[in-house]
Amino acid sequence: MDIKAIAVTGAAYLILLVLLWKTGKGKIRNREKRKRIRKGIWFFFLVNTISVAVFIWTGQDRPVKDGKIGRNQKGGGSRNETVFATVEGVDEDIPIQIRVDEQGYTKEEAEKILMDEAEKLEKRILGENQDLEHVTSDLNLLTSLPDYPVSVQWTLDDYQYISIDGSLKEEIPKEGIGVQLTAVLSFDQGADEAVERTRDITVTLYPPKLRNPDEIVEALEQMVDSENEISREDEALYLPDEIAGRKVSWGYRSTVNGYQVMGMGVLVFVAAAAWRRQKVNDAARARKEQLLRDYPEILEQFSLLIGAGMTVKGAWYKIVENYQERRETGGKRPAYEEMMRTCFEMQGGVPEGEGYENFGKRCQIQEYMRLGLLLSQNLRKGTRGITELLSLEAVHAFEDRKARAKRKGEETGTKLLVPMIMMLAVVLVIVIVPAFWSMGI
Repeated sequence: MDIKAIAVTGAAYLILLVLLWKTGKGKIRNREKRKRIRKGIWFFFLVNTISVAVFIWTGQDRPVKDGKIGRNQKGGGSRNETVFATVEGVDEDIPIQIRVDEQGYTKEEAEKILMDEAEKLEKRILGENQDLEHVTSDLNLLTSLPDYPVSVQWTLDDYQYISIDGSLKEEIPKEGIGVQLTAVLSFDQGADEAVERTRDITVTLYPPKLRNPDEIVEALEQMVDSENEISREDEALYLPDEIAGRKVSWGYRSTVNGYQVMGMGVLVFVAAAAWRRQKVNDAARARKEQLLRDYPEILEQFSLLIGAGMTVKGAWYKIVENYQERRETGGKRPAYEEMMRTCFEMQGGVPEGEGYENFGKRCQIQEYMRLGLLLSQNLRKGTRGITELLSLEAVHAFEDRKARAKRKGEETGTKLLVPMIMMLAVVLVIVIVPAFWSMGI
């Protein structure tokens, strides 16, 4: 675990401790809000602790045990390994791709593979060139084939213009020069005697456009390939421990670190918070819509009951009683639940007028606030004229309800425009495309 990681996780712990102290009892009076905040802080404590564990686990590269990589058994298939080489005094953590071949092939299988691969060799050595009649960049003279345990040895009839590894030299004439390459493909895995096949290839060289010299990484890859070829009967592939007099160490690099865990923790927390906020907003919106739908019905019941001679309080209790009878089948309704709560308040000693006003405040909708204030004022002024006021309010409430329903229907129609346009596009494609095909366009 490096100093940077220690500093980051330590700072995170310090910030979380300060937040825990700031959100303690007496700091935030709202108990539910304090509980949610402290849950979030403890969540980040857990994320930060996991990040520390990941930092410790990935802080040191896992060395290649005994400098060898185990092979798959015969028929197990070849596999690729990514290891990191550290060359003393040159570079650290150099990524090297290594192919570890499997054990075993019969002689008949080897002969068939060599025959097929010899035919493909011309395309394999092209490199960045388009064809072998106009070679302007380094050839890829393979020393082994990627899919089979086959080694390839090259001989040239002229080493003046091209190296044995396929890299072009500078003194190639502008008019071009022909060079014959001879490849000897050897399949010596799983057979008592080596199986060989020779392939002659003629190329025409031209001055190279670009020079791309190979450095230590390519040299290491070549050394590993060479070792891979000569040790195929061994159970493990031994990696070179020295290059050009310098020590080489190998290891695996972990793909996960603590920063990624911390980042994922933040994303999960933000997503959960956004989801919870959306859920609360949806619940509040549904509650408001239900309150507005029930408002005209409540006013109508008040008008009927008070017009029949009942007092405001008696009508209130009667509406609540009727709701309790149909509550199990019809489900809970927020407006009636608040009316029931007002009944409990008045039974507990809260003044009637104050109970009505509290009812309107809890509903948090202007219509219910107006209703609660109207009922409270009529207790002080008398109930004369309240029936007419409630009837007028009910008429307005029904008109508002119809306007909201109409507006909601218009919104629904607008939302359907997008799928309708998509369906129209599909129909147009179904009709137009065959027409174009029939015209040969």
